[in-house]
Amino acid sequence: MTHRIIKTNISRIQFYITKAMGVVLVAFGVRIATLSQAAILPATL
Repeated sequence: MTHRIIKTNISRIQFYITKAMGVVLVAFGVRIATLSQAAILPATL
């Protein structure tokens, strides 16, 4: 029983880690997109 609890806790931790990594990647991508837009827009204007 304890082994099963440990296993579910590990999978839950992994799930939260992947979720957090996804959020970080999305935020990073948005930041890069806005920065590149800020760099490109003055050049085109």
